[in-house]
Amino acid sequence: MAPLHLTTGEFAAQSTLSLKALRLYETRGLLVPARVDPRTGVRGYHPAQLDRARRIVLLRAVGMPLTEIAEVLALDGAAAAEAVGRFGRRTAAEHEVRRSLTGYVKRLFDGGSAPDYPVLVREVAERVVAHVSGQATASELPGLLDRMTGTLFAHLRSVGVPLTGPLFVVYAGQLDEETRGPVELCAPVERVVPPAGQVGVRLDSAHREAYTQVTRGRAGYPAILRAHDVVRGWLTDNGMELASPPREVYFENWHRAEPDEYAAEVALPIRPRS
Repeated sequence: MAPLHLTTGEFAAQSTLSLKALRLYETRGLLVPARVDPRTGVRGYHPAQLDRARRIVLLRAVGMPLTEIAEVLALDGAAAAEAVGRFGRRTAAEHEVRRSLTGYVKRLFDGGSAPDYPVLVREVAERVVAHVSGQATASELPGLLDRMTGTLFAHLRSVGVPLTGPLFVVYAGQLDEETRGPVELCAPVERVVPPAGQVGVRLDSAHREAYTQVTRGRAGYPAILRAHDVVRGWLTDNGMELASPPREVYFENWHRAEPDEYAAEVALPIRPRS
C-alpha cells in the first residue's frame, strides 16, 4: 500500500526536485504540501502530487517562467495543451530572432556589414506631449506599454483632446532582460491638457533626429536592437552624437500590422559631435 504522505526528502528524491526548489515552488503556490504539522512545521506530500511535480520539471526544462507555469497548471487538459503550444511557438520565434541578431553581431566582428536599415534625418518641431512613466524589464515592457496606453487614451478622451502624431516611447536608461529601466510613453497632442493621476504634460523640444523604419516582425526585443545599432553606427560615421535619450515611434497600425509591414521607427535625437 502506498503511503498516505511522503516526507519532503522522499518527495524530493522521487520527483528529482531539490529541497530548495520545493521551498520555492511552495512559496510561489505551484506545489503546496498536502499537509503541514501545525506544531513542528514538518511537511508532507501526497504521492498523487508527483504527477504535478513531473509537469513542473518538464515545463522548467523547456524554459517556461514560473508565472506561466502557474497559469498552465490552473487550466484543464485541452486549454493547458494549447497554452504550452503557444509558448513553444513563441519561443521558436524568439529563437529565430536571436539567431538573426547573432548573425548580425557576428558580421560586425568579422569586419562590419552594410546596414540593412536606411537611416534618414528629419527636423521635429516643438510640441506638447501628454505622457505616462514607468519602469520595466524587456519582458515586462509590452504589458507595461499596453497599460500606459490605456491610461493615456482614457485621459485624453475625458478631456476631448486629439492626438497630432503617433505615440513614441523614450528610454532614458538601460533596459534589458535583467534590468528594469525607465520608460516614458508620450502622445503628441493638439494643446496643453490638465495633468491627472499618472498622466503628465510637457513640451518636447524642437530637435533633429536620425531614424529608420522597422517592420512589425522586427520591432520586438531583442530584434529591434539591430535597428538601434544601425542608427547609432550612422551617428558615428557622420560626426553626430546623441542629444537626448533614444525613442521608438509606434505607428497607428501597430496592432494589426503584418510581420513584414512597417509599424515602428527607431529615432535618435542628434547634434554635431562636440
